Amino acid sequence: MLWTSWILWTLAGNPGGQPVPYQIIEAGTRSPVRTPVAAVFRDADAWIMGYSYLHAQQIPAPEVPSLSFEEQQVILLSIGERPTSGYTVSIDQVLLKDDTLRIWAHESCPSEGAMVLQVLTQPYVLFSVPIRKAVPVLVHLKACDGSEHLLKAKEATRWIEDLQR
Repeated sequence: MLWTSWILWTLAGNPGGQPVPYQIIEAGTRSPVRTPVAAVFRDADAWIMGYSYLHAQQIPAPEVPSLSFEEQQVILLSIGERPTSGYTVSIDQVLLKDDTLRIWAHESCPSEGAMVLQVLTQPYVLFSVPIRKAVPVLVHLKACDGSEHLLKAKEATRWIEDLQR
């Protein structure tokens, strides 16, 4: 599998930079986040507020995962609201290049003719990276229709303040 990944990486045009390992904390399809957003959590207080907000619609709300921010930060990537079930967002690669964390992700859509629920969904993924230094974060998101979008991640504290307005 590693060999296949390297071949695909090479064929796709390696954008350069230092690969950064990442760990998926959680991926879901229900949240109050209606528009595309990327947010970076660099401390426990912001993490607790952000995670609680993300799960505010769940009863009972899940317990906030206990994380150490000594050596890592957490990134939320939400692709916004979608018209049915069957949509997801996945991380393809994470690189540190020119002192910027660059994330490549893609949206998956239900296949043509697939049976889907007629319910609004808000796909998102939360993942951690072992970088403590506060660096800018850019997300390159490829949508189902082939279009590509560049999202500049907000500091989670700013994102939360914007939500409260």
